[in-house]
Amino acid sequence: AEDGIRDIGVTGVQTCALPILKMETTKLKRIVIDKLLTIGIIKYGHFILKSGMESSIYFDFRQLISHPTIFQYICQLATPMVASIKTANPGRTIRFMGIPMGAIPLATFMSQYFSIPSLMLRTVAKDHGTKKLIEGEWNDNDIIILVDDVFTTGTSINETIEFITKNIAGANFNLSNIITVCDRSYGASTAKFPKLQTIFKLEEFEPTSPIMTHPLYQNSIANQIGRA
Repeated sequence: AEDGIRDIGVTGVQTCALPILKMETTKLKRIVIDKLLTIGIIKYGHFILKSGMESSIYFDFRQLISHPTIFQYICQLATPMVASIKTANPGRTIRFMGIPMGAIPLATFMSQYFSIPSLMLRTVAKDHGTKKLIEGEWNDNDIIILVDDVFTTGTSINETIEFITKNIAGANFNLSNIITVCDRSYGASTAKFPKLQTIFKLEEFEPTSPIMTHPLYQNSIANQIGRA
């Protein structure tokens, strides 16, 4: 590979030359979950979500900005999803865009990991300079992969799509492709967004799930990769 770029074996996708954990998906998921628990991103208790719903599990994914190694493994888990979008849209320009604000760091890291450009959406225009609502280069009809950290009801995604449609002149983007770290909707997401792909489902974080009760998790598999 040239210029620090290498193919990791998924058709149509290249990544920057970062270390790759060569293991099957379920085992890598266990590593990520263990690390998320260790640093307190996954919390158990009683929580009121943005939607007003109650939950016994809360995800504080904004803390991931302090743990780039976990970002890397999340990108590795997302590789087949990115590949499927590229395969379905040959010759089209693809860009990442994080749902403001929590998913912007993840979209930025994915852009670097996959060497795919990204855009940053401002929900409030600056009152100085160029006053742009979208930072970054784009063209009409680009394929935008919307990146979100947690999907619950889809309100944030709908608000983002509506905002772009109403406020960005000439941005006739394809906004149907979505990648989220965790889907906590128990399957309702696919009815609202047929092209949404998720790395984790809420069920995988429940104490009785196969991943959470697996012996490898009980033996703290995070020790295999060290402190992120």
